[in-house]
Amino acid sequence: MLKGPAMNTPRMRDIKKINWIQRFIGGAPILLVLVGLTSYLVFIKIPDVREQTKLNTINELKNIEKEKQVEVLTLSDNVNQGELVRNIVSKRAMSLDEIPDNAIKSIQDLNNKVIRFDAQKKTILTPDMLVDKDEKVTNDMRRQEYSQIKLPRDIQKGDIVDIRYKDNQRDKVVISHKRVEDIEGGLAINISEIERQFINAADIESRINSGELYVTVYLDPENQEPAAITYSPKKEIIEAMRRDPNINEKSLETIVEVLNEIKIEIKPNDSENFEKKNKVDS
Repeated sequence: MLKGPAMNTPRMRDIKKINWIQRFIGGAPILLVLVGLTSYLVFIKIPDVREQTKLNTINELKNIEKEKQVEVLTLSDNVNQGELVRNIVSKRAMSLDEIPDNAIKSIQDLNNKVIRFDAQKKTILTPDMLVDKDEKVTNDMRRQEYSQIKLPRDIQKGDIVDIRYKDNQRDKVVISHKRVEDIEGGLAINISEIERQFINAADIESRINSGELYVTVYLDPENQEPAAITYSPKKEIIEAMRRDPNINEKSLETIVEVLNEIKIEIKPNDSENFEKKNKVDS
């Protein structure tokens, strides 16, 4: 074996270079495989995984939202007071947070029923809005003035407005598409008896929940669709108003006391019978 300076001769250096080149060429396929695999992971596989994860998350959120929805009956067209509604409705899937607790879900509940007051397309139907067609539907429109309803600064007589109820959890349409008759001593509008009871119920609820009744004005009422009514009075408030028509004028402490007494009387398994017995008078 050569030792010392012989190992560093030009020939030996050439042999080392050749061996190094051969080893490099021999390892090139492995290097190419590693480069290809890295490129596949970086430019194809990882983006695919990210995109699939994104799609899966979106689908899961959609499924969760779908599970929170329920089909309710809404008006498919504008209807006038006294009209049969069974053939003027459509089913609509809505979030539980958007509908009244007693929204009507079955078409059978509309048999022989007429609407108590003029209502707009897309209004969610509740039992309080309906009456048997054999019962008399009277023309009970009256002008009513409200000082407790918050008005916009630029509101004018003749404006078309909605009256809404708002607290820290909800924002509901109580009365829809009403013409402002006067604003001198508060908001003056023409309303039916059932609409009056809706406003009174919302007024009681606003006092209990530190909420408010306020007005929104239509910018182009001739072309804008009237808002659907989304507020529905709670059964204990309906009963309180039935027992004492002037309860809105009582103190908050008295109102709360009356409502608590009524809540105790309403048995969970007998709520349907209670509502039939103590329904809002038309």
